[in-house]
Parts: sequence; structure tokens; C-alpha cells
Amino acid sequence: IPHLLTPVTGEADKVLSALRWGRVEMEHRFRDFQKADCRDITSYNNSTTSPIEHILFVVTRSDAYISYATMEMSDAIKQLTSLGARAGIHMIVTVDLYTPRMIPTEIQANFPTIISFANTRTGTAKPYDSEVLLPDELVYKNNSTNALQKLQAPLVTEEEIRIIVNDLKNK
Repeated sequence: IPHLLTPVTGEADKVLSALRWGRVEMEHRFRDFQKADCRDITSYNNSTTSPIEHILFVVTRSDAYISYATMEMSDAIKQLTSLGARAGIHMIVTVDLYTPRMIPTEIQANFPTIISFANTRTGTAKPYDSEVLLPDELVYKNNSTNALQKLQAPLVTEEEIRIIVNDLKNK
């Protein structure tokens, strides 16, 4: 995929290396913002002739990686989630099955939203252990209200995805 900064990887040491790079890039951007007398990526891009791009980290199955190099991995995720958005560095972190204890509190506090889909084996999603979720349902937690909601998720079939992809390729 041409727009990826790094190849997709499933190796914990490479994930950690990418997160380290993200921290260094974030610090570099903050130095550039300071020189330009700007507070964030939006004001920086509005004041320069060479704007910088946003970066998105997608860390899937983070529960498997957090157990590897626990402190360094947690610190990297914590820094990127707490300060990264101002620098145009964003993060999506997924886990196999969300439980509040799975992700450290300091990291959870920096995610504006947590979404948990039903576990396909048990049909439950923490913290709805006693309640069965259907395959098209999810648990949504917005940190601004800290309330849990059970929502209906849209179902998108493979055929619909194929039609959309083909349409985008033809444009």
C-alpha cells in the first residue's frame, strides 16, 4: 500500500520500534511548532508553505504487544495518545476483548472513545459479561460522559465492500 510509512508487521519488536519513531517524530514536530510560534498542527499548517501530514498508527491486538516490553510499550502509547493529536499523530488501538484492566488507566484516559464488539466465541463483551451481544451490536464508551452504551453496528457485506473498492479504483 503506497501510503504506508512502514510495512504492516505482527512482530512486537517492530511495533515498538514504530512507536519509538512516532515519539521522536512528535518531539520533532513540537520543536518545529515552537520555532513557528504555533501550538498544534492546524495552526502550523496554516502558517507555513510546507504543511505536514497527519499520521495514523493502527495497533491491532495491542493486548499481545503490551505484554512485550510492557513499560516501554505502555509509555510510548501513553505519550502518543496524550500529546500526539496536537502534533497530528493519531492512534487506533484494538484488543481482542476489552476489559478495563487490560489497558492501563493512564492510557484509557487519553482515548476519547472505546468501542468493544461481541466476542465471537462467547457472544459477550466486557463490561457486559452477563448480557449477550449479537454480532451486529457493540459497547460504546465516550470518555466525556464515561457512560457505557449498547449500540447497533452497521453490517457491511463483502459484496458491498467490493463494490465500493472497485468504484474508488475507477475514479
